[in-house]
Amino acid sequence: HKSAAHLPKCAMRKQWIVYLFPMPIHRHIVLIAQLKSVACLVSVIAHDLLIPHFRNGKIRKIEKTSDDEREKYFKCYHELASRDLDTLHKNNIIQKDLECEHKFEAATNYLFEVLLKNKPLLLTGTEHPDGKLSYNDKYILWDNKSKETDVNLKDHIAQFDRYIKSSDRPVSVFMVIGSSFTENSIKECVNYSLTSDTQILLITADEIKEVAEKWHKNHKDEIFNLGFFKQNGRFNKSLLLI
Repeated sequence: HKSAAHLPKCAMRKQWIVYLFPMPIHRHIVLIAQLKSVACLVSVIAHDLLIPHFRNGKIRKIEKTSDDEREKYFKCYHELASRDLDTLHKNNIIQKDLECEHKFEAATNYLFEVLLKNKPLLLTGTEHPDGKLSYNDKYILWDNKSKETDVNLKDHIAQFDRYIKSSDRPVSVFMVIGSSFTENSIKECVNYSLTSDTQILLITADEIKEVAEKWHKNHKDEIFNLGFFKQNGRFNKSLLLI
């Protein structure tokens, strides 16, 4: 046999191809596709079975007393407000991080409709707050802010101002519901009230949850008077008679 050095270039190329691909090229393509499928399967198993064990969230026993799915969200109200994504994932409240805001809004609707007996009004259009309640001949609006850090009202006041000014009725109170607020947010409420008849109420998820649960326990099916929320700045629960 001739050595590779004495072979024509085309023959040398064929020899190298046989060396590198000892089986037909189409079989290599099939093998690569199979390996990719196995890698994909391993990735799915790692995500579904292994990753949850490394989350820091706590598993809680969440019992439902009704068929209303929102009840389960309400029981994780604090976690939704503070974006405790690990706990929310572990307790199957959310499947994707983006669902946190939606579930927070749904839980707030449940709070007003079921516990405080004030059914939220239908929202129309594309730019609107998260919720609207009828209060005498006015509205009470609210917006949920799900954040891992303190809510800073100054970052959102222009947005809220548009909601208030575009309302077809006067807005008595605009409620901001979050996990916590910056000190400067209180000053922002005062500044806004200087040029507007609308009060801005900053209320934490824990505070409004406590109000709703206490009212529901003590008054059952009575309608909560939304006038208790006519406060400017940080919520003061000592003003409520429940």
